[in-house]
Amino acid sequence: AVTGSWDGVVRFWGVGAEEGKKKPTFECINSFEVEGYVNGLALDEEGRFVVCALGREHRLGRWDVLRKCKERLGVIKLSSSGAEKDDDEEEEEEEEEE
Repeated sequence: AVTGSWDGVVRFWGVGAEEGKKKPTFECINSFEVEGYVNGLALDEEGRFVVCALGREHRLGRWDVLRKCKERLGVIKLSSSGAEKDDDEEEEEEEEEE
């Protein structure tokens, strides 16, 4: 499982089940700090990378604006040995002024 939120951290979770318990267990196995709010995540079908939608504002409100950040996409490459941030494939898309 992969999560991201307002704190600018993308987290990778190991999901398991303990014998005799009905609820699953979660353990953070890796994390990456990114600049901005994590407003969306997508994984490709082959499980090779995660794309993060990063923004200046939280997707559900405008109560806080991170002025130094840009609206952009971040890419995290996945491999059998773990995940690594790919700064070369990071694309920037500036928000249009209204």
